Amino acid sequence: MYINREFVALNATNMNFGVDKLHISTDCFSVSDLTNWNHVPNSKKAGNVKTEETPLIIIKGQTVYGQKLYVNSSQFIAEVKHNRLFIQLNPSKINHPYNLVSDADLLHSTLINIENEIKNRLQTDLDILNTSVSRIDISAQAQMNKTVPFYHTIIQGSKNYKRAPKTEYPDGFLISNRSRQICIYDKGLKLEIDNSIKNPNSSNFLRLETRIINKKAVKSHTPFNVVMDVINNTNELHKSYSKTVGSLLKLEQKTLNLEVESVSSLILTAKKIDKRGWLGILFALLSTGNLISKKQFEAALIHLNDSDRSTIHRNVIKYGEYLHQIKLVRSSINKENESNYADNYSEFMDKLINPYKQAI
Repeated sequence: MYINREFVALNATNMNFGVDKLHISTDCFSVSDLTNWNHVPNSKKAGNVKTEETPLIIIKGQTVYGQKLYVNSSQFIAEVKHNRLFIQLNPSKINHPYNLVSDADLLHSTLINIENEIKNRLQTDLDILNTSVSRIDISAQAQMNKTVPFYHTIIQGSKNYKRAPKTEYPDGFLISNRSRQICIYDKGLKLEIDNSIKNPNSSNFLRLETRIINKKAVKSHTPFNVVMDVINNTNELHKSYSKTVGSLLKLEQKTLNLEVESVSSLILTAKKIDKRGWLGILFALLSTGNLISKKQFEAALIHLNDSDRSTIHRNVIKYGEYLHQIKLVRSSINKENESNYADNYSEFMDKLINPYKQAI
């Protein structure tokens, strides 16, 4: 067996990136005994209508009919339908509750162990390394400085967010199209809820899952036609992950500065409330919104064209004094300011995006 070791050194030490889920299938298999398989027969129709028999598999020359054969184990789910074997498994979860696997040797040994389990327990012969890949989830995770909801604005600010089909949760998002998905959530919290496992990294433990969810998409967006392709090309995991993030999110750092027209509108609102004390009103409006610089403030006053130069100059100086107070007040207000957003964006990119772009 040939294993591409170009990225093995990187992947062996990186437990925060890897294959999170695999759906595979094959019609090259044989079952010699149904003892440990669950058999779902065809459903009976009402009245005297004859039940249509659906062939599932041929065992020792005898055709077995029904809806499906299935087995649910702690390490995999297996089904037989229309003489095809389908297997779902999570190579990472088999090895650890939350660490991820991208090491070629470990992926190989994990899958061979599953093959042996299926052979011994289910009396089913197959070559798991040559099964077709119909879904692959590639994930990254990181211990963040803040809880997951603090990074929501980064996702909401992406170019595709508004038009993409999505589901929002208190601790995450699912963004999707017909062939790919991105799921972002608190992995530590999910572990505690699902398995009562206390993860030392919760609740700042953010996972970003990219999911390529059908066979056509896997063929279009990855080189992983069969399982052996995944093992031989672990460097391609980084490329597929980055391409999916880039396609579905199009992340960019947004600017929180207001345009001149927006500032002018705020000034007009403040003046309507109090002609004499409008600067104080503007301060109140800005204390829970976006900060504007003295230069932006001056440009907005000139744009309004309702004051002479000396009045504008006096107001700019006075606004500078208010601006200093605003910056002090903002630290105690429960909203992220520009510097917080920039820090969060940089951390998100540095921990979950950039390391895998660099590996391309």
